[in-house]
Amino acid sequence: MTSSQGKEKEVVDSLAQTIRQRIVTPTERRLDQLDGQVTGLNAVLHERYQEWRLSVEELEKRVTRLEQELSHLSRQVRGLAFALALLLAGASFLLLKGW
Repeated sequence: MTSSQGKEKEVVDSLAQTIRQRIVTPTERRLDQLDGQVTGLNAVLHERYQEWRLSVEELEKRVTRLEQELSHLSRQVRGLAFALALLLAGASFLLLKGW
């Protein structure tokens, strides 16, 4: 029985070693490679996200500035329209009065 158990242990150990060599070790290597690639891609993605975020913030500032300029120009146009209306009213008054 002892030699039978020894033989079984030898077969099991040999099978375990074969599985380790052919499946486990290459799989671990590949997982390490993939982990490195994922880490690298994550770093690049994070960098790109930061660049994109800075660009968006800059665009938001520009839009805010343009909105402020547009508001200012709108007030100027309203002021000019009022001035023109006063000039036209004055000219009409003078024409009607017979200047």
